[in-house]
Amino acid sequence: SSGINAEYGGMRGLQTSKRLLSTWADTFDKYLMGTDPPVKDQHSKLLAKRGRVYNVEVQDVKPGYVSEYLKNAENVLPDIHNDSSIPAELYGQFSVQLGQLDRVYTIWRHTDGYMGVDKTLAELNKRQDYLQFSEQQGKLLRHREQQLCYEFSFWPNYQDSYDGGLFEIRSYTLKAGSLYEWANAWSECFSIRKLLLSMS
Repeated sequence: SSGINAEYGGMRGLQTSKRLLSTWADTFDKYLMGTDPPVKDQHSKLLAKRGRVYNVEVQDVKPGYVSEYLKNAENVLPDIHNDSSIPAELYGQFSVQLGQLDRVYTIWRHTDGYMGVDKTLAELNKRQDYLQFSEQQGKLLRHREQQLCYEFSFWPNYQDSYDGGLFEIRSYTLKAGSLYEWANAWSECFSIRKLLLSMS
């Protein structure tokens, strides 16, 4: 048994979509080259790219209300994205087409880390239009939750734009202490993919 549970879902981007990807980290490069520095912190911290924080909102919409929910979001979220007083960027909004149906993911990026998250929440609580929007959207939901995440430092960097299409999201539950092994397997996949692309 691998000890890994995966959740798969085909997702269609509905707003400006960007992937949570980044450049190779020096620490991880050294690990791959056999010069792994002494581990003085949790593996999750060593493999995370610090600074930017992503707020992943998971919203389970009542059946039959997804279109209304997304339309309401299109009328409000871009204004928040363009508000210079709010240190948050609308990274993407997606509806699930395969997997957990009637689910919407809304992803915000905070370049100022957790301080940016705090400031964003404070500014949003001052906006009556957002408070009314949040209350209205809440009536269309069965369940919602938020997750604050760092991006993996070993993930390759891609252009932060797209022209539509389907995307895949996965979640993994790893055995304790296996994060480096899991990350190393993914990094090898990226290296092979890069090599194959250069040969095509």
